[in-house]
Amino acid sequence: MKRLIRVAAAALSLSIFQTFAQGYPSKPVHVIIGFTAGTATDIIARVLSQKLAEFWNQSVVAENRPGAGSSIAAAAVAKATPDEHQSRALLQAAV
Repeated sequence: MKRLIRVAAAALSLSIFQTFAQGYPSKPVHVIIGFTAGTATDIIARVLSQKLAEFWNQSVVAENRPGAGSSIAAAAVAKATPDEHQSRALLQAAV
């Protein structure tokens, strides 16, 4: 389980690596989870969100948007404006 959390944290960190030069995050970050609350993906994403909030000293909000095989969550992230701080929890392959 610890290895899985490390891999997921590394993947999430790499996905937002480019934004560190811009003073990221300058406002609360939203992690969109494409699965229902209580699933393994939800738990891992919430643990990672808590650790990132401690590291960044900024709020990290985990939001569940389940349904349609995570397509609803993907659409929410895709429709976000470029200045919004959102990330999609893509842990289904690891779990």
